[in-house]
Amino acid sequence: MFYLNNDFRETLAIARKEIQIDLRFAISYLFQSIVSPLGRLIPILTVYAATVGQNAISPIPGLTKETYIPFLALGIIFNTAWRASTSVFKEKFQRDKWARTIELLFIAPVKTPSIVIGYGISVIVQNIPTFVAFLIALWIIHPTSFSGLLLTLLSFILVTLIGLSVGLVFGGASLATENITPFLSYIISAFTFLTPFFYPIEVINKLPYPINFILDPLIRYNPLNTALSFARTAWLNNGKANPYEIIYVFIVTVVLLLTAGYIFRKIWRKFGIQGS
Repeated sequence: MFYLNNDFRETLAIARKEIQIDLRFAISYLFQSIVSPLGRLIPILTVYAATVGQNAISPIPGLTKETYIPFLALGIIFNTAWRASTSVFKEKFQRDKWARTIELLFIAPVKTPSIVIGYGISVIVQNIPTFVAFLIALWIIHPTSFSGLLLTLLSFILVTLIGLSVGLVFGGASLATENITPFLSYIISAFTFLTPFFYPIEVINKLPYPINFILDPLIRYNPLNTALSFARTAWLNNGKANPYEIIYVFIVTVVLLLTAGYIFRKIWRKFGIQGS
């Protein structure tokens, strides 16, 4: 129990530090949280008004007029969490690297899970306006049951942890050498493209062969897609969803957390901090 309390305090201390640093420019901090998702939403809603909204039957396969907005709202919530969690370590590590304070984070024996969860809390706090706004809109347009809400929240947490795991390796690499960060950015962008945040997977089948043949399994077995699909099904069906999907995502999340922590520590011990 003593060790758990210490880990909890350690996690909260890291989260509090990051939130306090971000809040130095509170207006910019909140403005970015609101404007960035809206900037992605407005073009999509414009397409919706011009296509789905003008037809009795949705021209987009896999969606109806009733499910299009809930589909998009959940996609934006999960996309925001994914984008923020994959970039948070790189941004904050490089900030501390330039300020020459990054060594202080690792002089003390800080546990990797505390770093991951602490930074994760700061990501969620930063994006609370986005999450709350879209959740309210989602609840008004298509309310769900309490179990649907809890299962969606569970899926959201797992996606955030997956993003933080990827982001931790990304951040560690940026400390060792910034030459590799563009390559890692392309990998993250590929995962983002292969996750149907804003389009249903049925759209892939409309692409010409062999593109559809190649992309379909990559998207279908992508754990981010599985988590998002589970959340959408749970929300729209009042908690009824395939439990094997969330078990699969949970296993992937645990493996990635352990692997990312190991890789980060190896990078840190072998290369340390290079550049300035």
